Amino acid sequence: MTKNDWHEAVQAVSDAELASLGEPPTDEEVLAFSRGELTGVAEARVREYLVHVPELLDALTAPFPPEDAPSVLTDAEVAGDWKRIRAPIKPARPWYIRKGWAIAASVTALALGGLLMESHQTNRRLEHELAEPRTNLDNRLLLPDGERGLGEDRAATLPGGNADFVFAAALINAPRYDAYAVALLDLATTPSRLLYSANGLRRHTDNTLTIFVPRAFLPAGRYRLVIYGLQESRRDVLATYTLRVPRN
Repeated sequence: MTKNDWHEAVQAVSDAELASLGEPPTDEEVLAFSRGELTGVAEARVREYLVHVPELLDALTAPFPPEDAPSVLTDAEVAGDWKRIRAPIKPARPWYIRKGWAIAASVTALALGGLLMESHQTNRRLEHELAEPRTNLDNRLLLPDGERGLGEDRAATLPGGNADFVFAAALINAPRYDAYAVALLDLATTPSRLLYSANGLRRHTDNTLTIFVPRAFLPAGRYRLVIYGLQESRRDVLATYTLRVPRN
């Protein structure tokens, strides 16, 4: 959810609340409010309009110039300005339409607020997890696709459970490069969808590349890990590893 989405939801709620107030206050009501002559429901109603129509509040709180000042507005000019201030205020809709709009806008705001809160909670949980030592890791030695035989299902099946993965992708008879890159693809779509990529990896002395993958990052499905060799402007595919994650 973007900041613009949030502002639109808040504006929708504000518009619905303004419509629920009914017809805008008359000139006499606004002037009586400014002099403190309104009480009870009438006073609360005008105050609500001032909250939702800041232009009206600015007009009421603006200082009056001296009567002999050359810039004093005539009565006709004041009346014209008052009409322009009230013009953006839409007439009241039937009660059933106002109620429906208010409910829909409130539900939308609550839903967007819930998504925003959930996003913040998820980010905080991930930051907390990454700041602590990890246990229950599943270390998996991955052999390239061509090294696992030519069976009908060439995918390496990963075990179920909740343990996170540490993949040790073996490079067999692969030449050495200055650096290496990795890409993780989701095979459920056509073409395959890129889930993750990284450059600048280093090859271990045992000819493997180590990749940590949280279990939650790989729901049930088929995936392909691709290792590239990087040499100046070259990007050569060195090995692929097809994986299958079963349902728990």
